Amino acid sequence: MTNNESTDQPQDAIKLLLYLYSVVMALALTTAVSTTVAPEGKALNPLELPIRSLAIFGTFFVTIVPFYHGASLHMLRTYQNNPKTRKKGEALVDFFALALEGIIFYAMAKSATSLETFISWFGVLLILDTGWVGFTYFKSQTEVGQAPKWWAVLNCGMILILALLWGLAKTGESQVYAILFAASVIRTFIDYWKCYHYYFPKEK
Repeated sequence: MTNNESTDQPQDAIKLLLYLYSVVMALALTTAVSTTVAPEGKALNPLELPIRSLAIFGTFFVTIVPFYHGASLHMLRTYQNNPKTRKKGEALVDFFALALEGIIFYAMAKSATSLETFISWFGVLLILDTGWVGFTYFKSQTEVGQAPKWWAVLNCGMILILALLWGLAKTGESQVYAILFAASVIRTFIDYWKCYHYYFPKEK
């Protein structure tokens, strides 16, 4: 085996893991669209789409985008750019954590018609992600900037909001859907605002 082949193996493995992760996330997004637009297998007229279902889908969409964006960048920068600095098996830990997040996103997509269930899965997602962020931050041997800290702070803040909304979800009030959507939009806005250079680094 040549040195070039040995060097390419870690990068090929990461590309494969990212591909599998992308497939799961794409399936979750497709399911969310299907659950919202065609809840009974037949597409609804655009004017017939329930506002509450659209609010849940909006919450799902503005959450899955930064999660996928940030996780993919982390894997590419950490393992493709610095493969020799990582401990053996660390990539698998990251992948399994992200795979679980993808599965939870799928569960969120399937529960888009039940606010209480959706909020429950959303909370599980944030708790898992906060644990993964902590693992990533303390185990990282590369420069990760302030992004993990902000992710943890935003996750904890959103968990508190979800805890409050979960108790109100049983009432079925429209305001609960509006607050959930608004909170998720604000979370994503702050995420991209505070971690802009992580998501969109300047070219050297």
